[in-house]
Amino acid sequence: MLFDPNEPVFAIVGTETTYLGPIAGIVKLDVVFLNAKFKELSRWSTLINPENTIPNANIHGITDDMVTDAPTFREICGELLDLLDGRIVLVDNANFDAGMIANECDWLTDLDTTVFFHVRRHDQPG
Repeated sequence: MLFDPNEPVFAIVGTETTYLGPIAGIVKLDVVFLNAKFKELSRWSTLINPENTIPNANIHGITDDMVTDAPTFREICGELLDLLDGRIVLVDNANFDAGMIANECDWLTDLDTTVFFHVRRHDQPG
């Protein structure tokens, strides 16, 4: 199978969160898109308002003031799913990062997060 060198095949996803625990929220998402030869093609990043306080700003530097006017996860979820659709999703800290995104998506969409590393929207054929 040949891949277009200008077409992203992989999406590397990273998160920053409010803290660890069952009610932790995502405060930043970063996605780096790579082609089949792992060449970086583009980046996407957004701060996210977790609708809660950020007690661990000392760890990642993201403060409550920085996310006051940022979109909520609910507001960016569709865009994120569109960006990841059909890509092989790679996550540095898979258990944590994928878990955080899956937790947020599970209560917002019908996304099947049992296999997170290859995301396909349910509303598209295939």
